[in-house]
Amino acid sequence: MDEVEYWKAQVQTRNRERLTTVTRAATAWSGVFAGLLTLFAAVTFAGGLTPVDALPGPWAGVVRTLTVLALLAALASTVLTGRASGAALSTTNDSTWDGQRDWVAGQAATAYARLRLGRALGLAAVGLVALLTVVAVVARPGAAVPTVVVVVDGTARCGELQREGDALTLGGTALTRVSSLTVVDGCP
Repeated sequence: MDEVEYWKAQVQTRNRERLTTVTRAATAWSGVFAGLLTLFAAVTFAGGLTPVDALPGPWAGVVRTLTVLALLAALASTVLTGRASGAALSTTNDSTWDGQRDWVAGQAATAYARLRLGRALGLAAVGLVALLTVVAVVARPGAAVPTVVVVVDGTARCGELQREGDALTLGGTALTRVSSLTVVDGCP
């Protein structure tokens, strides 16, 4: 076999196996994104990060939105890569050789398009999860202001400890001569 015949045979083999090649790649990507979706669910529902309701200001809404977007992207990616792997059945009534060839070419093109979109959505889901993690870590809730009972000049006072300039205050009273200070859950 000379060089030209060899390469013609290689082209024919590649054309015949393109659907198989795409479906194998899609199967692998489907597994990757299913694994990432599982990991995402484990991290989200295990409560490893700050609970969403404890986040300050608008951060809770941002985290909820990112969570929903990441979940939708991961699910769509898993479905698309699964469909690209040949998970959906299809048939043809054309049993001629060129009909079969055209059917395989069409199936390969469809599978490749699904794989590309599924891969992009999967990578977007991974990026959203990374962003979600960063937002949840950066937007940690601030320390709670302690409620205290203090005795100043023989008078007991209760309330939230405040800071005004360089001094600590309680209800507008500077805490300069404190004889007793106790942190409590709430004022009586």
